[in-house]
Amino acid sequence: MRRPFNVSVGVNYGRDNYSGSGCRDYQCGGYCYDGHSGTDFPLSLGTTVVAAFAGQVTATYNGCANYGYLGNTCGGRCGNYVRIQNSDGTAILYCHLMLNSITVSVGQWVSCGQTVGQSASSGNSTGPHLHLGYYVSGVTRDPFAGSCSQSTSYWVSQGTYPHPIPSTSCETSCTCTPGNTQTQACGNCGTRSRSCLSNCQWGSWSSCTGTGPCSPGQTQTQVCGNCGTQSRSCLSNCQWGGWSTCAGQGPCSPGQTESRACCDCGTEGRSCQASCQWSAWSACSGPDPVGAPPCDTGELGVCADGQQRCIGGCLTCVRLVDPSPELCDNLDNDCDGVPDDGAPQEMGVPPPPYAARLLDFSAPQRLGQGESGQGWAVFENVGSAPWEAGALWLQALSPVEEGAPSLLWDAEAWLAHDVAATNAEAVEPGGFAELVFSLKLAPTERHPVTERFRLLGPSGEAIRCPSSELELRVGPARVTAGQQSEEPELPPTAELPRAWDPMVYGGCGCQTWAPSSGGGLGLGILFLILLTVPFRRRSERCSTAFGRLSSGSRTSSLILAIVLVVVASCGEGELVAPAQKRASSTGDAPALASLGARQSKLVRALGALSPEEELLDAAEDGRRLVGRRRVAPEQSSAWLTYDAWLVSAQGHPVPIPLPDGVLQEARFSPLSGGPIALVDRQGRLFVWAGEQAKPSLVDHPVLPGLAWSRDGASIAYVQGEVPELTLRRYDLAKERHGTIVAPGPPLALPAFSPDGAELVFASARDGVPALYRVRTDGTGLGRLTNRDITVQALRVGAGGLPMPEGNRPPVWHGGQVVYEAGGGVFAVDASRGRLRWKLEGADLPHLGPEGLVVRLGDGSFSRVLE
Repeated sequence: MRRPFNVSVGVNYGRDNYSGSGCRDYQCGGYCYDGHSGTDFPLSLGTTVVAAFAGQVTATYNGCANYGYLGNTCGGRCGNYVRIQNSDGTAILYCHLMLNSITVSVGQWVSCGQTVGQSASSGNSTGPHLHLGYYVSGVTRDPFAGSCSQSTSYWVSQGTYPHPIPSTSCETSCTCTPGNTQTQACGNCGTRSRSCLSNCQWGSWSSCTGTGPCSPGQTQTQVCGNCGTQSRSCLSNCQWGGWSTCAGQGPCSPGQTESRACCDCGTEGRSCQASCQWSAWSACSGPDPVGAPPCDTGELGVCADGQQRCIGGCLTCVRLVDPSPELCDNLDNDCDGVPDDGAPQEMGVPPPPYAARLLDFSAPQRLGQGESGQGWAVFENVGSAPWEAGALWLQALSPVEEGAPSLLWDAEAWLAHDVAATNAEAVEPGGFAELVFSLKLAPTERHPVTERFRLLGPSGEAIRCPSSELELRVGPARVTAGQQSEEPELPPTAELPRAWDPMVYGGCGCQTWAPSSGGGLGLGILFLILLTVPFRRRSERCSTAFGRLSSGSRTSSLILAIVLVVVASCGEGELVAPAQKRASSTGDAPALASLGARQSKLVRALGALSPEEELLDAAEDGRRLVGRRRVAPEQSSAWLTYDAWLVSAQGHPVPIPLPDGVLQEARFSPLSGGPIALVDRQGRLFVWAGEQAKPSLVDHPVLPGLAWSRDGASIAYVQGEVPELTLRRYDLAKERHGTIVAPGPPLALPAFSPDGAELVFASARDGVPALYRVRTDGTGLGRLTNRDITVQALRVGAGGLPMPEGNRPPVWHGGQVVYEAGGGVFAVDASRGRLRWKLEGADLPHLGPEGLVVRLGDGSFSRVLE
């Protein structure tokens, strides 16, 4: 083969021909690096790359930025690439090409010296260069001949060691002497010839002449009678002999049929096959009876009504309606025996007599021990029957034993120990009922109380749909120093309904108040207004919940304005509010809050590192994996590796029981004290229980960028070598891995959905860099981001959302996917792939008990509040 470019540049780093630690080039020298599977040429950005031999293009990849970095996984670490295969089984892989520079396509035949693209530094690359991988029968080989490779060079002229510059001559050979001719037999007793041309190559064969209708010894067979056969043979003069007699006939003639009755209403038949043998009797079948009366299928719900049909030749009662997702219509749509179960949100036609939709509610978040407070809830009558006054009951579902009073029971105000309120007025369909109730915190209660309430109809049964339940959380107003140590930690602010701590649940509360100058007066005004405004008007404070605020009443508008001013004045006190953002943001930017004393596992672990150490991962139980990065050669395709060790929860170093303790990646299980997933320098994936245990080999070869499921039961990873990479999942309990996405174009960085049912991953399998989404059973594969961008639009400069390319998988947090790329942290909607927000200059997004945390441009860490 020839030099794969036309500039005069020699080899920078050769292939590693040694299986142990360290490397040996083709002459047993050190002009290589550990584990290198190809040859690196230090080409400047934009150098034309050509085919080193003629062949067919079998794979391309286009979707990586021109400049990658050490540890980049785009394109399976190869970046943008072209793979060409020769007819003799050898193949060449050209890596790290320039984005949108590839000039060939899969299936195309190219000639030696034809342009295939331009050089760059895409993928896992420490500088602009061309990585050339040479393959013989699918196995990498050193194309240079030498003492540590093989005796025969695959180059036309390989150049001089140690930095050889192969020649630009394509391979040629003389196969004949000009003027010579060859003749050979062809066809049926015919002949053809060819002549040697002036370039020492044979010309094409002439057409075959003098042929007969057959070739000596050839036989022919044909069908006769009822699938009988007769034959004839070709004689030595290439002419056919006569046909033999017909033999081997069957019992019937092809196409012949027979039928008979079966069961109640059916018939079955058979036909004579092409082999002149009767086929098996067909399945029994027949037409449905005409005018058959309705019947009962014996099933539940809407599935009970049936109609007589002829199924398999027998009369069968078949249901008229199949199960379907429950509607709010008082019918058992899913045929499980319970109408409207699961609180269906979609209303049926007609709606059920009694159906309610919770529109808004409010209650005190804090009460003194033994103190009473008032709450309210507004329900819309979306059923077909009116609600008589006193017909609805708001029932408390106590979390303690059945029949016990609610923990928020106010004995002086409640109708019963579990009935907090009833509707005071009748409500027609389409109207609203406001239920006002009292709450009382027991004098001995020192911990927050969570109570769930549901709405009961006139018959005493719960109204099932579409939303007739609410949940309240009330805590003690004051905690003594002695009680403080016993109180469980409250959930992080990011888990509450809003991005700050509301005084009331629902959509209308202001932020938590800490008394300061002017604060008590503002709060008193707010309470005064709330007491003087009728309940109906109070419920209209949240116009986004009702959409029915009267614009024609000046009094209502004035009261609403005063309430909004007072609510806004909550900001004048000391509030638990988001910290000032320290990174510029775009999109619907989230609020940020300083971690303060509640640092994350990653923040604590990073603070414990020395200057020369890097953190590979940290666990909630205090363990951390630490490493020192190995130096990578410039303008090379070296892998990112670390001399690594485990630090125990007590701070003691623990060696990693793998060769040399050299890793590409390490990830802790999300379970406390759980195992560790390791990828060693050879790309082997292990699961290690830690300390004295022995690592267990899972798969090989594996790319960095592992992902654990939230329950710690599975690991998602990418296996294989470019250009065929596979997305797999390893089940720890069964000790078995399975394929999710079959071998194909490169993919990287999988991340589990919170419920473990789906994965996202990065790829440019459609020619457009994007995140993809797939279910863990391999179905539902589709592009999540950049759905509207085409390859053609990308080539003319269209932009889109970047995709992650390093070795840190995205974080799937609730309904969005958060990842690091392009100098910032991006969050996209997990359903539509739209940008939710972006934090410029931020990095290192991770999840923990404190919620979603990012590192800002000034090096500080903050919680993301949404």
